[in-house]
Amino acid sequence: MGAAAVGAVAGGMAGSALANATAPSEKEKKAKEAEAAEKEAAELQRKADEARARAEAARNANKTKDAEAADKEAAELQRKAAEAKTKAEAAKAAAK
Repeated sequence: MGAAAVGAVAGGMAGSALANATAPSEKEKKAKEAEAAEKEAAELQRKADEARARAEAARNANKTKDAEAADKEAAELQRKAAEAKTKAEAAKAAAK
């Protein structure tokens, strides 16, 4: 019975070591989080740029209300992009 207990403990320890070796580290998780936040920020920035272009086109066509709506959308997207950039920077710092 003692040998079975020792075997169980050794097997449990080996299983834990294997699980820890294959599980992503906290740094890896933060690096992936940073990468995802950077992609999100880039996409939001692209959308903000598109909204600014729509606003400019609407202004050129004397469509004031459309221009104001596009400007508002661009500002909101720019705010979200800045938040995503901040999140990415924080995750990068945590991954070091």
